Amino acid sequence: MLARHGARFASFSLVGGFVFVLGLAIQAFLVQVWRAGSDASYLVQGFISIQVSFLLNYFWTWRDKDIQFWLAWYKFNTQKIITTVFNLLIYAALILVQVNYLAANVATTAIFTAVNFMIGNFWTFVPSSKRNRKGRAIVPLGECDRAMQEKRADDPGDRGVAAGAGL
Repeated sequence: MLARHGARFASFSLVGGFVFVLGLAIQAFLVQVWRAGSDASYLVQGFISIQVSFLLNYFWTWRDKDIQFWLAWYKFNTQKIITTVFNLLIYAALILVQVNYLAANVATTAIFTAVNFMIGNFWTFVPSSKRNRKGRAIVPLGECDRAMQEKRADDPGDRGVAAGAGL
């Protein structure tokens, strides 16, 4: 899988690293400058980080995928809610069995980097079969060809030319 999706996984990882540092900076700013509590600042930086991550992944990592913005946004945020719950459960289980909190953090980060990439690549940023990024209907090429042939067959003015008449 890495050989096939290596470049996309690399950009996904760069986005994740950038967003992680951004989140730390936001939380530090909120706590040290605005004197916000650590829990509230963590919640705010988490929300901002998820949205920045979505934007960067939508416009950079998966820029070649023709998926509507709001559909991708909905799927991305749904994915984050679900995977965050599982991430917290696994982290808590690791702490429960006496794994060091930093090691537990590294382990869950590694696991969920791979999980989030796979979900993003195979669900979140997979185009719907009906509409493109601009909301226009997507018609498979075969159906388009068939529709054009039917239109020509129904158009009496086109029959002579299609049959080679008048040449």
